[in-house]
Amino acid sequence: MTINEGQVYTQYVTAPRERPPFEWLQKFVWEKQIDTDTDGNAIQPNSTAWTELTVITRDDKRERFDIDPVREEPLILKIRSEKEHLAARVAYALAVYTGGKVSESSDGPFDSPQTLISKMGKTFDLSAALRRNLWLNMPKPV
Repeated sequence: MTINEGQVYTQYVTAPRERPPFEWLQKFVWEKQIDTDTDGNAIQPNSTAWTELTVITRDDKRERFDIDPVREEPLILKIRSEKEHLAARVAYALAVYTGGKVSESSDGPFDSPQTLISKMGKTFDLSAALRRNLWLNMPKPV
């Protein structure tokens, strides 16, 4: 699956630790539970070793984001979406969970995920998203 239309926003994340189960990303990105189609390389839904993921909403908006590996060692993930706020939200959540950093280039420089907050959308409530997703504050696998 590929993104074909319009502007594509891209973020890169260094991911030194395991990723969250992919369904947790959806709970962070969207304020309410939403029906989605997903595709990726997770062995099971709760897998944390995945490196590829596509999520597309089944509603009229058809929002989508894609995550693909750019480099294996150290792991750098490329997040793409036609919506800047989706790319920023996904990159932020991945960076916070994995202890990583973010960049608009695969070559860096990589910065704190806090640099993405202004790109998450004017109506996005980061505090509420963090409360919905206590996993961002949980100890991560080493």
